[in-house]
Amino acid sequence: MLKHTLKLFPVRFIKFCIVGAVGAVIHLGLLYFLTEVVHIWYMISATLGFTAAVVNNFVWNKYWTFGDRAPEIPRQFASFFIISVVSLAVNLSVLYVLTEFFRMWYMVAQVVAILVALSNNYLGNKKFTFKQTE
Repeated sequence: MLKHTLKLFPVRFIKFCIVGAVGAVIHLGLLYFLTEVVHIWYMISATLGFTAAVVNNFVWNKYWTFGDRAPEIPRQFASFFIISVVSLAVNLSVLYVLTEFFRMWYMVAQVVAILVALSNNYLGNKKFTFKQTE
């Protein structure tokens, strides 16, 4: 069963999800802290949390997920950042719609938004940011 599961989910995708889970904890932690403690609007808090998670995820994905040792960090980070900005647009749209129109708690809506943006992030970074490692 495990062998079959690994064929369905490549090791890199599993690693990407682990890194993403750590990034999600950073993102959600900052979202909650900035919104509830600092009293910043949840959309701004989400953007700041997302940005912190992007920096964390870039480093871990470059060296661990994709095993990339290329010295092209500025180009790769720019690509990673552009893909992340697209994901941020998707993320914030889902977050806003679920929170404002469906009255979902912003923390639950953010988890849904992260899951919606997952495939865009993985495929974009596999194809563009770390393509030379394939």
